[in-house]
Amino acid sequence: MKERITTALILGIGALIILLLSGLPLVMELTAAALAVMGVFELLRTAGAEVSRAGVYISLGAAALITLLPMRYYSRRMLFLYPAALALFLVLMAAFRRGRKLPAAVVTVIGVVIALFARGAVELRGVGLRYLIAALAVCVLTDSAAFFVGRRLGRHKLAPRISPHKTVEGALGGILCAVTLVVLGAWIFCRGNVDYPQLLIWMLSASVIAQFGDLSFSTVKRMAGVKDFGTLLPGHGGILDRFDSCLFVLPYTVLFVTFCGRFLG
Repeated sequence: MKERITTALILGIGALIILLLSGLPLVMELTAAALAVMGVFELLRTAGAEVSRAGVYISLGAAALITLLPMRYYSRRMLFLYPAALALFLVLMAAFRRGRKLPAAVVTVIGVVIALFARGAVELRGVGLRYLIAALAVCVLTDSAAFFVGRRLGRHKLAPRISPHKTVEGALGGILCAVTLVVLGAWIFCRGNVDYPQLLIWMLSASVIAQFGDLSFSTVKRMAGVKDFGTLLPGHGGILDRFDSCLFVLPYTVLFVTFCGRFLG
């Protein structure tokens, strides 16, 4: 537990520095590229698909390009690609069988999804810093509260085949904590510029999506027969173990603001 908290504090400080510098050219693009490249590398190493060395390099290069190069009409593209990605992970959950290796084609598609979702950080910073902070806060608060509430009060398993330690009580506790604290933060820092009904709708849906993202990549891990995607972050695992929920919430928030309107001014 001490190792987990220490890593979380270091990550928090690093995230704060990046957010403070996020207005500078290429800061968000490089951050998103690093997240995408490391995430795709962990996926290729973990999933067990037969990919050549050249294929690995091509995949990592493609992930970097997707996040670094300008992308026109991101929201319009994701309006179709995002539901398709959710459907893919739902199919994987339904077809889950421990030790069943994912086909190389599916691993490739998931790699593209990781890069496209990571690009959401760049697009969301363009919408506004407060939206990026809110999206990250939802993910962190949902995950942390679900972990601690589940450990203390968890009785009913949420998805025992995929993630045996997650509980219904933890999931509900994560949603409640995230909604309460983010709404409080919006009231303190944004004051009269908040559309609270729309904020609540986004909060509830984003918290659920954050947990869906966690379960999605847990499915990939379980199918590969591993506990974590890596060991880069002591107490947390790999990059995908820590940022899986963020990868789902960032593009979702871009879509929400684009097609439903701003709720934080």
